[in-house]
Order: sequence, then structure tokens, then C-alpha cells
Amino acid sequence: AYGDGTHDDTTNIKKAINYCYNLDNAKEYNSRKLYIPKGKYLISDTLTFTSSSLQSSQYSNINVYGDGQGSTVIISDINDNDPAISITTSSKFSLKDLSLKNISNNQYNVNGIEILGYSMLIDLKNLSIMV
Repeated sequence: AYGDGTHDDTTNIKKAINYCYNLDNAKEYNSRKLYIPKGKYLISDTLTFTSSSLQSSQYSNINVYGDGQGSTVIISDINDNDPAISITTSSKFSLKDLSLKNISNNQYNVNGIEILGYSMLIDLKNLSIMV
């Protein structure tokens, strides 16, 4: 991903998410880690975290973290009512130390974080959502 606020980083971030889900032997809490370094990451589609593709005995176990609010910024340019981040039927999931910013033309949707389905042990810390 570029992290320059200009290039669309959606595909590269989704590849990193898929890589984390495909790691073997990741049954311990926070054993799958996705670090997003300082930068501004433009996305044009929802980043979805779900354990539905895993075996029923597995947890999503993903710890997504950045370098802090204002330092790691996910810039959402999604022009419909979809969120920037969707956590769906997940467990043991962590999202921390980053900011979400909406730049779409849809002034009524801040494109924040959506939590759906049977989700448990969700840890959200040190986040900011900017319109």
C-alpha cells in the first residue's frame, strides 16, 4: 500500500487482511497481526473482517493496529451507505491506534465502523472517526 492519501490502497489492504486469515496455527488471541504504519490510506470499498471463511473452531484472532490517531489514517471515499470497516461474525478481534476519515460526497454517511452478526470479544481502542 502507498499510504500517501492519493493512491487507492483498497486492494493492497484487502490482500493483507486475506493473508492474515490464511495464516495457520493462529488460534491464540491476537496471534494474527496486521500493522498499518504511519500514513494516509485511501480506500474505495469496505474493509471486511469476518470469520465466516474459517473453520467453526477457529476465531478471527486479528489484531489490526496503526501508529496512533492522526498518524495512521484510513481515508474513506465510499460513495454509498457502506462503512469503511465492517466486523462481521467475528471473535477475538482488535482495532486500535488509528483514525478513519470520510471524504466521500455522501454527507450523511460518515463511513465508520459496523459490527454485525454474532461478534464477541471485540476490542476497539484509541480510534477517531472524522467527517
